[in-house]
Amino acid sequence: MYRLICPVVDAALEVNGLEAFFEYSQPNGPNRRLSADVAILRNEEPVWLIEAKRFTQKLHPDLVAGYLKPGVMGVVTNGNDWIFVVRGKHLRIGPMVHEDGTIDIAIRDALVRTLSSVSEDDALRNHTLWCDAWVVPKKSGKAPAVWEVNRGKGSRVYAEKETFTRLRDAVQKAAEFAKPDSQTGFFLEEVLQSGSEIPGGSIEVSEKRLIWWLPGGGRGVRINLESKQLEILVHNSLLDAVGRHNIKASIKLHDKNHAMSVCKASTPAELRSLVPVFTAVPKVA
Repeated sequence: MYRLICPVVDAALEVNGLEAFFEYSQPNGPNRRLSADVAILRNEEPVWLIEAKRFTQKLHPDLVAGYLKPGVMGVVTNGNDWIFVVRGKHLRIGPMVHEDGTIDIAIRDALVRTLSSVSEDDALRNHTLWCDAWVVPKKSGKAPAVWEVNRGKGSRVYAEKETFTRLRDAVQKAAEFAKPDSQTGFFLEEVLQSGSEIPGGSIEVSEKRLIWWLPGGGRGVRINLESKQLEILVHNSLLDAVGRHNIKASIKLHDKNHAMSVCKASTPAELRSLVPVFTAVPKVA
């Protein structure tokens, strides 16, 4: 953030005369707890919303697209690669860092020029390489060195797992591990009372997680049983099948697995709105 992203933002502000605001929160329909890492404001209204990720993280335009309203432009960046989102179009600029860790000045100047745009028309005119559909970029040569020392993780202890084919049996087992009076526990009760049943696959339960494995082998749902607030990872095809407009919980695309979204809920209405994901028929490529 401070070595790569903020210097580009500061340079853009020198050009357009606007101001930056960090951890900018805004209501966004049912996903009302969205917070962008940086906002570039004009008259206290956002012009750009910037989502900052770790240096080595893979990027996708949907990581910021869900924050945007008409007239607001977005960027998701790991400091090295930058993806701009304007009127549903995408533009990738980068990488900005050479293999030896030095900055590519031409790329940096292109970033500053784009980010200093104060309107969608200005941004779109700055480049001719805007795309309507996102295409995952091919890996380029050797990646630059990461500017931090990884902390030792130690050994990983694997929890015992039990596999079920019926949702009710799996949820009853998972309820034994949920924290007392937690939103996660209340959600499991809602699932039991609904009488819902998965359309296929199997469910794996440990003391830490409940995971619905889809018939094709991928994860459909993962619930963190250790969390007091409900934190549930859901495959995007299930959310689409239920209808995102029917889900009152917050929804945010997963940072690393772009086929999944993280849903968080704390009120009864938010909890109940997520129960149907277990009955949805997945459409996994």
